[in-house]
Amino acid sequence: MARHLAWLILLWGLVWAGPATADAALTWRSCPAIVPHVSAATLRCATLRPGRAIAGRPVRLALARLQARPHRPSDHPVIVVPGGPGTPAGLDSAGLAAWQGFQQHAGWQRDIVVFDPRSTGQSLPRITCEDGERLAPCHHRLGTATVQALSVSAAVEDLHALVKALGQGPAVFWAQSFGAFVVRALAAEYPGDIQSVLLESPAMPEQGSAAFSTRAIQRAVDTVITRCNARLPCRLGVPSIRTTLAAWLASLDQAPLEIAWATIPYPSRHLVVAADTLLAGLLFASYDPGTAATIAPRLRRAIGNTAALRSLLRPVAELGQTSAAHAPVYWSMRCSLPDPATGSEPSGSAPRLDITAYLDSADHRPACRNWPVANRPALASFGALSGRIVYGGDDIVTPPGLIEATLVDSPALHGVSVAGGGHLPLRQSPCALGYIADWLNDDISAGAGKLCSR
Repeated sequence: MARHLAWLILLWGLVWAGPATADAALTWRSCPAIVPHVSAATLRCATLRPGRAIAGRPVRLALARLQARPHRPSDHPVIVVPGGPGTPAGLDSAGLAAWQGFQQHAGWQRDIVVFDPRSTGQSLPRITCEDGERLAPCHHRLGTATVQALSVSAAVEDLHALVKALGQGPAVFWAQSFGAFVVRALAAEYPGDIQSVLLESPAMPEQGSAAFSTRAIQRAVDTVITRCNARLPCRLGVPSIRTTLAAWLASLDQAPLEIAWATIPYPSRHLVVAADTLLAGLLFASYDPGTAATIAPRLRRAIGNTAALRSLLRPVAELGQTSAAHAPVYWSMRCSLPDPATGSEPSGSAPRLDITAYLDSADHRPACRNWPVANRPALASFGALSGRIVYGGDDIVTPPGLIEATLVDSPALHGVSVAGGGHLPLRQSPCALGYIADWLNDDISAGAGKLCSR
């Protein structure tokens, strides 16, 4: 856990070298049965064959289109580019029902196209490492061509094929987190495919560095301290949250403990809790203001009963069970990017507990030495893009300071700040959703930036 915290907490990530097999084509098919929402939209599902292959197997991308009008697809649809990297859009019954509910709630008068990127979700083929297989042996077994066929450049070719197959002209690309890298690479390679962009909590190159990861965790610790001190019951219940945290970190750094829990009928799970494991739990919990205020009392209770840490650390354990740490597509996309910058950020004024002594200094580069991807793609600058950036005022992983500095240098991008919002805040803010609807519907009132509350 200690050697991989930097890339686990960020949850984000070249060149495709597979042979072309045919022109891109869409095959419409029936969708999974869902409990429909009251909606005028028409849900259609399809398989995209971009005319490429991975290890001799044709690429087939699962997608769905939510038509804003029942009988006519809109021009310039909104294409959702998931983050992760390697996160599917969610095209099972529950996911499609959620997307239909979102479209009805959002009120966008454009069709929304969602898809599972290569080797994720319902898209085929699925390329995997074997259980317990380390990165270098997995890379060797799969081969260079397969690894590159899962890279950012491969994702760009898929998006280009999707735009051509839809045939409704350049699209609006809604890029979530890491998806911003893919859209920037698309803008550099195929600028004519893009009408405009909607960047939600866009990932930045700086986010791959160990220094950035350390600052992100430091902000989470500062947030926990500040929120506890702001509430009288918490402040009285834990007289010194900094002392409590420091004691836990020092103790775990010397002697990690093991926590187990079971969810019937599934087998029990075990998590070795070192200092950085606890810090990762603090990072995840800090996104929920309600949960963040309970962290300090929970740490105090855990002194006598370590079971109190289970709910805090469950997201860390679940992350370890996901495909992110094991899937070739995750590493191929992450490692196909340029080396991250290491610029500093202004520090806040919150009370601080220095956590650097408890963090391993590893960033993504040692892992990428075991997962080399050649021919990294060019990324268009933010200044070359036109559209909107939606970001959370309390986002720890993509801090608002980075976004606001980007907006200053990008005259064709306007910011939509969600006060109190965390990472990917758009769905949680009716104000931001309404503003984006006005912008997509060409309402002149959406011609500048916007400040929204949650």
